[in-house]
Amino acid sequence: MGSFERPWAFWLGAAAVTGGVLLHLPMYLGAKDDGYMLRGMPWDRWMILGMLLMLGGFAAVLYALAPRFGRRVDESSSRLAFKALDDARLTRAHLKLMVVLTFAVAVDTQKPFTFTFIIPGVAGEYDLRSPSHPAPGRWPVALFPFVGILGTVLGSLIWGRLADAIGRRASILLAATLFIGTAMCSAMPAFHWNLVACFVMGLGAGGLLPIAYALLAETIPARRRGGAVVLVAGIGTALGFLVASWTAHWLIDTYSWRIMWFLGIPTGLALILLNRWIPESPRYLFAHGRADEAHAVMRSFGIAIEEQPAAPVPAELSGRGGISSVFRPPFARLTPALTLYGLAWGLVNFGFLVWLPVYVAKLGVTAGQATLLAVIGDHPGITGRELAEHEGVSAPGMSASLDRLEAAGLIVRTRAADRRRVGVTLSTEGSRVLRSVRRKRTVWLAQRLGMLSDEEREAVEAAVEPLARLLEEESP
Repeated sequence: MGSFERPWAFWLGAAAVTGGVLLHLPMYLGAKDDGYMLRGMPWDRWMILGMLLMLGGFAAVLYALAPRFGRRVDESSSRLAFKALDDARLTRAHLKLMVVLTFAVAVDTQKPFTFTFIIPGVAGEYDLRSPSHPAPGRWPVALFPFVGILGTVLGSLIWGRLADAIGRRASILLAATLFIGTAMCSAMPAFHWNLVACFVMGLGAGGLLPIAYALLAETIPARRRGGAVVLVAGIGTALGFLVASWTAHWLIDTYSWRIMWFLGIPTGLALILLNRWIPESPRYLFAHGRADEAHAVMRSFGIAIEEQPAAPVPAELSGRGGISSVFRPPFARLTPALTLYGLAWGLVNFGFLVWLPVYVAKLGVTAGQATLLAVIGDHPGITGRELAEHEGVSAPGMSASLDRLEAAGLIVRTRAADRRRVGVTLSTEGSRVLRSVRRKRTVWLAQRLGMLSDEEREAVEAAVEPLARLLEEESP
């Protein structure tokens, strides 16, 4: 952990934050008989102690990562240009970095994807308004993902400047610590505290992605950069959704929606441990008098350095700076186009993934149960053990899920003539529910796709085949 000077403070702070979150467990586990519903419960002494420990831990982490006051920064580093040589080969250092950043992207995207599976449970516990839970006069459950995404937007703006001040590795460590700390959201009784935790989690998630892509742009040779970025982003995003969906399918029915936020502890700790394979920016190292470390990074990744004279500022870029400059020439057309593209992508991505389970829940089944019905419909007569292997869950867990579907009248278990094999098929009601789910999903998606331009629909169509191949490779 050579990216900061007070490692003892960081490890002490990270341990305090982790311990503080774990002290929330007694309150969560104590609500087992109530289906882990904590709404309206007062904070217990362990939870209060945990919050104090977390505040002290965050203070120690900030102290560890912040640069020393009064240290002079070498301004001459701003005149240096760093770029990966076009003819450089991908080394083991490149491949390790791509693997680590793929994991980082998966952890980052898993956070917003988690909303996909917890929205129905949140609406039910806090009596919030949603399509599957009409509650006139109540707050909309949409506040939950909205606050998280708002934090993501602000985090992407803040973390860029933060990385310049404390370094990219330290910025990733701070984001990972936030992921661990916001896991306490899983034991928060009050909805407004859940919103606060989601906002803070969004700050870390929004800050991690720009740093990951900036590292790729700086270290990967130009002729391989496009493919590397697409590979890391595509696989990382797909893995993030697969992890969120698999854990939700396996855990939510038994431990409620709250268990999903506890995943911030192992994923945050993993990011901290993998940080050793993430290089620091050579520019940052030079600016802070760490030339030897900067040259070592450059040798590992084939980065060249050259001093460049101050270039004259074009007339159209002169004058008042700030955010308004991206709406003036030569960016006057590019910025609105990218903004519309981002809005369209966000509508399809978050709209489809976050709100589809809400409409599925409207039919009386969860997203995980709808997935099981689809598998059973495609493989009539499949056994519980085969279903467990297909979904990657334990046999007892799958048996409990099938018990609930059978109690709801959605499936039928039939014992074979040899009485050793019990096959599962859809009941008449189960077939009707599955058809309804698929019909609503198709209509919903068609309406959203109709809002895109021809070029955007072509881009979506081009992405379908490689994503399908990726999912087939991930299937057991």
